[in-house]
Amino acid sequence: MKYNLTLAAVAALASVACPAAASAADYKFALTGDYTASWILSDAPELVAASDQGLSIADVTGTFPGSTAGSAYLEFFSAGNGGGLSIFDNDSPALLASLAGTQLYTGIYNGADWKPTWKTGSFTMASGIGAGAYTLTISAVPEPSTWALAILGMALVGGALRSRRTRVSVRYA
Repeated sequence: MKYNLTLAAVAALASVACPAAASAADYKFALTGDYTASWILSDAPELVAASDQGLSIADVTGTFPGSTAGSAYLEFFSAGNGGGLSIFDNDSPALLASLAGTQLYTGIYNGADWKPTWKTGSFTMASGIGAGAYTLTISAVPEPSTWALAILGMALVGGALRSRRTRVSVRYA
């Protein structure tokens, strides 16, 4: 009984001490092929420009070979504009990669407050400026609280299993 009361108190304290995250979810983008790059974007990025043709995001940090400061300017294109994306060096107009393929976000542009919803999965892309094959993988990044909750749950299950050991007593007739 004391164990259950302690467990309930700890659960109540954890629910008060760990409020829901106020930040947006993050998505990891990993590009492989003739050019490799990786970066993380939130589900509510600060857009430099947006229209029914696509959207642009500046100052994206990540791993971008060929960029001078490790940041890039990204342009994502709508399906009507060929889909795909272009990666530019953030500090110069140098084009690092131009990829044609599917539209990588959902939603229809409807004004200044519009935010894209990133598609998840693996997308085969072709070079927009010559030969080359690429794969872009977009996946959701778990928040630290998700990892903490999973670890806590496994610890509680392990503790419950450990405390339920039965003792075997041998009696002779």
